[in-house]
Amino acid sequence: VEKKGDYDAKAWDKDLAEWDSFVEKRVQYAIGSQIPVGYWNVWVEPDISGGSPPWKGTYAQLLELHARTYRIIHLIDPKAKVVGPSVSTFSPRFGTDDSEVIGIERFITDLNDIYNVRLDAISWHELDPYPEEIPKHAEILRRFLAAKFPGYKPELQINEISEPSYFLNPGWAVAILYYSEKAKIDWFSRACWWDIPQKGLAGGLFKPIVNFCWQGLGGLLMPDNKTPQPIYWVHKAYAEMAGKRLFSEGMQNTIALGSVDENKREIQLIVGRYRHIDWGKTRGEPANVGILIKNYPFAGDKVAVAVQNMPSYGRYAGAFERPIP
Repeated sequence: VEKKGDYDAKAWDKDLAEWDSFVEKRVQYAIGSQIPVGYWNVWVEPDISGGSPPWKGTYAQLLELHARTYRIIHLIDPKAKVVGPSVSTFSPRFGTDDSEVIGIERFITDLNDIYNVRLDAISWHELDPYPEEIPKHAEILRRFLAAKFPGYKPELQINEISEPSYFLNPGWAVAILYYSEKAKIDWFSRACWWDIPQKGLAGGLFKPIVNFCWQGLGGLLMPDNKTPQPIYWVHKAYAEMAGKRLFSEGMQNTIALGSVDENKREIQLIVGRYRHIDWGKTRGEPANVGILIKNYPFAGDKVAVAVQNMPSYGRYAGAFERPIP
């Protein structure tokens, strides 16, 4: 739940009744309009000044915000689910004094110890160019929860993932799918971005006219909402996977996510390569990569292989009607 306008600029402790009323009306409207709400998200990125709207209160007030919101929602709809803290990074700095890193683990602990509230899902954002960190972050939270709160098993959700420089890149899309699945993340949502230069069809010109938050299904499609981009085909192939999952191992900056379909007697693989630039050094430049499938499960001397290519336009938008065989 976000309240726009000048609400965030007011003193939090003077506006509790107004906030309570706002939350009540939002939940009642959703119920009355039969709007299906999977999770109520209390506040987006309260750990940064550039949030929308920015959180201008203290860390203690942020805890109270989540506790009050959780209780109001559950009074109206006991079956409702609430997610938080939806911070901009896995190591957030909360409140007006951002000198101290206050981890998600402390937020969960304080919310429980002070207000006896446990959220239905724990959320954060992964906008840094290191998708391989996702399994590490998920494991940190699971180990913490198992040790501190046995039996408390909230969903782990990344409700914004991928940053502007690679969110249209099919290789990065494969990396995000691969590492999110490997981490057993319950839910992730692609971040959307705007003012991304569109690749011109004539003369190689670029013009910043695209807002992929409201056009193009978050970048899967062009702004006409029907013409595919390369990453559309990555997600389509991913959605069509059926059967036992396969994960590649031992290839730096190259990943393969696959499935074994026993009914069709076939293996489907999505292979992607993504590039890092660390302290001026680049990893993941284009390269020839070999993939070995161990223990191929279907008998036969010959195997039919169909290969399709989804190119990268870098950080630029570009129509791509169908994969290249």
